[in-house]
Amino acid sequence: MMVSESQRLITEDIIALRISKLMNSIVKIVEEFERKEGKESKTLPALRTRARQLYEALTYHGLYQVIAYCAGKALYQNLLNVYNALSARDFESLKNELTKALSNIKEAEDRAYALYGGILLQVLSDLCNLKVTENLDELISNLITNQYLEQVAYMIAKWIKLCAEALIRKER
Repeated sequence: MMVSESQRLITEDIIALRISKLMNSIVKIVEEFERKEGKESKTLPALRTRARQLYEALTYHGLYQVIAYCAGKALYQNLLNVYNALSARDFESLKNELTKALSNIKEAEDRAYALYGGILLQVLSDLCNLKVTENLDELISNLITNQYLEQVAYMIAKWIKLCAEALIRKER
């Protein structure tokens, strides 16, 4: 298989920088969101747990199964809404769009699955030009047929896990 120039330029340090910046923003936004709702923060500890579990699931089952699982747990439309929110280029837009997307998801666990899947898809889309569509079947088909996405997803998932462990307190 021939590797394109854009594929050679994606390195782990680029992924680490993207994920750490994104995770820092997400943590701030979710903390503020749940504080304004007057709720104990349950979304972030759930995201930390998902980051650990889904990294392992990605290793054993593959990218398309992890995305399908997140879409099943959070509902695909919620995952898409989070994905679209994460595409914002400045912090204020990200805050507004992500808050709106999360407010439509009632359960912390569902928010965590939508966040995890959204982060994974957003970074794959940004770095690898993955076309994320409204149709889950089409997305899954795209993920199954591109082994390069799978390789990049391992690095992304590893950095989501590392950042989640560093930035989010454990559930008590």
